[in-house]
Amino acid sequence: MFNGSCELRETRRSSGRLLEVLLQDGTQYSISRPRGGSYQISDRTGTSWPDRVLTMTPQTTATSGTSWGQLLDILLGQ
Repeated sequence: MFNGSCELRETRRSSGRLLEVLLQDGTQYSISRPRGGSYQISDRTGTSWPDRVLTMTPQTTATSGTSWGQLLDILLGQ
């Protein structure tokens, strides 16, 4: 659906910690994970996208061998 640069940042809200993904085309998604639940991808309006998959390739070289799922778990404190 989109292939290009993006920015990933962590935010804290009353509902908990979220990861925000800002695509180069201006599209924004939030990623959250309720305790014991699955990751949820939502757009700015709060619409959930259970049929979407986010695949990212870091611009920097990863040396730790951490997978994307493990990185999300670390960032979201799961």
